[in-house]
Amino acid sequence: MIFRWSNSMRRHQRNHTGERPYKCPDCGKTFKDFSSLISLHRIHKGERPYKCLQCGECFSHSSSLSTHRRTHTGEKPSSCSDCGESFTQEHQQTHTGERPYPCSHCGKKFRRRSHLTGHQKALHNGESSEGGGGLRVGVQR
Repeated sequence: MIFRWSNSMRRHQRNHTGERPYKCPDCGKTFKDFSSLISLHRIHKGERPYKCLQCGECFSHSSSLSTHRRTHTGEKPSSCSDCGESFTQEHQQTHTGERPYPCSHCGKKFRRRSHLTGHQKALHNGESSEGGGGLRVGVQR
């Protein structure tokens, strides 16, 4: 593979080495790229810089805003192979039984991240595996 920039090659190499040099000082979660650390920081701080121009709802990630916009347009980008219904990816989990969000405290698995968050608030004193607080950016060595 050929890379135009040396930092692009280093970032790609982390896929193979497993290196995750960016560590969140608040929760200890590590990342292979700085942008993922910044994204987590927004969640910790409750920052929501991406605003829907139609209803004013704000989001931490641009991809969440893109998904939200579909509530206004009615767009459903996929069709279920089991029942033919148009859906977002969450619908498919009703057929597969997939529960991709495990609780780091007790291991119980959930279909949606929001269900995991509610579980953690109700049963584990609101402690999530993501933690909270401010960002003091640094590279883990």
